[in-house]
Amino acid sequence: MATPSDDLFEQVLPLLGRRTDDPAVIAFHAARGLKSPPVVTKTDMLYDVRDKEAGLVLNYQAEVRRAGFYPPRKEGGKYVAYLSSIEFRPSFTGRIAGEFAVSLPEADAKALALRLENGTWDSPMYRGYVVRRVDGHEVEFVYDQDDDTFVEVRLQLEELDDDDPALEKWAAEAQASATPTPARVFPKRGSRAPKNEPLPPALAALNELQDGDGLGDIDFEMLAEIEAGGPKAWTGNPAAEHEFRVFAQDGSGGLVAFWVVQHDGGAARPLVEQPVVFLGSEGEVGPVAKDLADFLHLLAAGVGPYEVVEYGSTEGETPQPAIAELARKFFPERGDRDAQTIVLEAQRDYGDLSDRLAALNKR
Repeated sequence: MATPSDDLFEQVLPLLGRRTDDPAVIAFHAARGLKSPPVVTKTDMLYDVRDKEAGLVLNYQAEVRRAGFYPPRKEGGKYVAYLSSIEFRPSFTGRIAGEFAVSLPEADAKALALRLENGTWDSPMYRGYVVRRVDGHEVEFVYDQDDDTFVEVRLQLEELDDDDPALEKWAAEAQASATPTPARVFPKRGSRAPKNEPLPPALAALNELQDGDGLGDIDFEMLAEIEAGGPKAWTGNPAAEHEFRVFAQDGSGGLVAFWVVQHDGGAARPLVEQPVVFLGSEGEVGPVAKDLADFLHLLAAGVGPYEVVEYGSTEGETPQPAIAELARKFFPERGDRDAQTIVLEAQRDYGDLSDRLAALNKR
């Protein structure tokens, strides 16, 4: 049974500032029939969850410029993220802070905002008015610059400005107290640069499936073989060819590759046991799956590597049962795997990928 929208503001207010893994946040998502709180893999974007029935949007992010929140930090390979704001859209029918409706005239919102310090703002697209500021949060009405219509109400945490000196101080304190991460030990390299080589059987089968029935709407295209050259071009460093073996790409030319890091006594393990990573055409990088078996299960869920790295997606639009069958055929011991677990484990174990690429980059 849906919660009356009149009650929703009072329900979400105590959730503001809580972590995505907070039991109260998870319970609210479940009660509203919403998808799970997002896995946050980047610090420079909002991850939203929409409640279309109620007319509100929950926004999560890792970078919150407040004491106790800043700087962003990782746990288990993913960023700790917080519910930083809630948007109430024109279809929301409840009361805001117990007294306002989304139909509040702009003149009234402006009059309330003028009572507060820095209560108004303008941008090329919108005008905003803070009508209430209390207990570390604020309520803000937003209107369109072009047609003067109401856009949304934002319930959001109060944050420091980007250039506040406290942020630099907190970041330095966090760095000083951080536990050093042990340096990764890589497999021994051959003296010659790797050349093109045939796809492992599971990927060859995936390539055949792509050529036949296709892979649905996933932004992913198999190559006919494992190709050399891409890692060198991406980093400007020939040494990268030893570490990254490219077998696919996305529509923009981003590379999907095995990162050759797993080894036994210095001897690299087979490619199918190496993590799968994404090197985007616009600089996006990140681990996608801990090995090929997990990668196939991720594709089977309808989730592509670009979506994982750029948006933290763990839910695809359309599952791909034919890919799931390939995963069961070639890796029967793995069993079923859900996309969120796959992404979380990859982030946990191979979150140092960006640091490694920065070290290799000669551009």
